[in-house]
Amino acid sequence: MKVSVKGKGVMRFDRVTNDSFKKTDEIWLHHIGGFDVLTWAFTDWGVIDANKKHIRTWGGGDHISVAGASQIPAIRSLKINNIEDAICHYDELLGILTNWPEYPANTRITLEDGTEFHFAVKKRNRETKHVLEK
Repeated sequence: MKVSVKGKGVMRFDRVTNDSFKKTDEIWLHHIGGFDVLTWAFTDWGVIDANKKHIRTWGGGDHISVAGASQIPAIRSLKINNIEDAICHYDELLGILTNWPEYPANTRITLEDGTEFHFAVKKRNRETKHVLEK
């Protein structure tokens, strides 16, 4: 879902459901201002080997939760509960994300469960923007 925030810029959310407009722990932000979000993690995704042991593997995405379940403490501190809250926190979210490294550089944090979480942003150019908005 793409939202144009008056006087600010565009936000794009992924995995939008009816619950996204109520109190929820998952609001998935894909794009804000001129930046796309890139994330990937090395964790137990539920893959089990022949010996029935869990295997940690890489997985990635192009969005991040900005609600209560966010992996990023600075984002969690905004106490975003729904899409309307996320829109109201446009400036704060943009400020946090513009301090992230630009891909391929990235920042790595280790979450409480041992997950190795990486994140970065990618600046959009006109060609990329045109293709993604079709």
